[in-house]
Amino acid sequence: MDPHHQDARSQQWNVEIQRQMGANLAASVGYIGRKNDRFDLTGLFNTNLSWSSRPRGLSPIPGRRSSIPAAAGGSTQKTVPEEELFRVSKTTTTRMVAATFSSYDMPQFLSMSGVWELPFGRSKQYLSLGIVSQVLGNWQLNGVVQLRSRQPYNLAVAGDAANIGNTSFANYARPNIVGDPNPAHRTLNEWFNPNAFAVPSFSYGDFGRNGLRWAPVYNADFSLFNNLPVGERFLVSFRAEFLNAFNIQNYSPPSDTSIGVAGAGQVTSNVLPPRQIQFGLHLGL
Repeated sequence: MDPHHQDARSQQWNVEIQRQMGANLAASVGYIGRKNDRFDLTGLFNTNLSWSSRPRGLSPIPGRRSSIPAAAGGSTQKTVPEEELFRVSKTTTTRMVAATFSSYDMPQFLSMSGVWELPFGRSKQYLSLGIVSQVLGNWQLNGVVQLRSRQPYNLAVAGDAANIGNTSFANYARPNIVGDPNPAHRTLNEWFNPNAFAVPSFSYGDFGRNGLRWAPVYNADFSLFNNLPVGERFLVSFRAEFLNAFNIQNYSPPSDTSIGVAGAGQVTSNVLPPRQIQFGLHLGL
């Protein structure tokens, strides 16, 4: 246990400006920031001081196996404007290889949502009388659009590449970089170039943690609601929902990111399912 261990901490700040634009309209712009640091990080403990053909032969405590203790030092920083109308975030990991990122690092995140009550029907501006007002009235259109930038993912090497005698922490090593990891023409069968990496021998590998990023994610959901009174006692509620309305194919990271195995670099799934359409009808008192 680190004798100088410090508890994790979180700092938050915010500012907001509001402006009355009219009798029924107001605008506000808010900024929310948050910084967290001194998180517990994990790493390999009691490993060889230099490379050897004898696992654990040169470890500081020969009688103990390699383990994974916690050490303080991780940090994240994120800025989130209010109500997620627009989000910008950056998360990094300290006390690791330089220029590495946390797996949830998301440099840009744009989120927009809205609700629109259509101006038709009883007590509305248009078609407020008669049967037409009952058919076209009380409709509400809702939408959520989210656009987020590419997140990082990590490459690994199977087995005990550094020969430290580790059997509990699988795929701890990373590959060596020997070429350009970006293919000339990226496809689902080759999202990164596996030939740009080599399996290290008696080392942890020199390619940075989370050094590659997968595809951005774009999504739009829409829904249409209607509450229709029937007499004095009943209310019929109808809703139509369109999830991933534009049927955008949002690709996941490569399914296998271990260098030296068949299928490395291939994308075989999506982050979100394809378009889904569902309807609901509810009769209430």
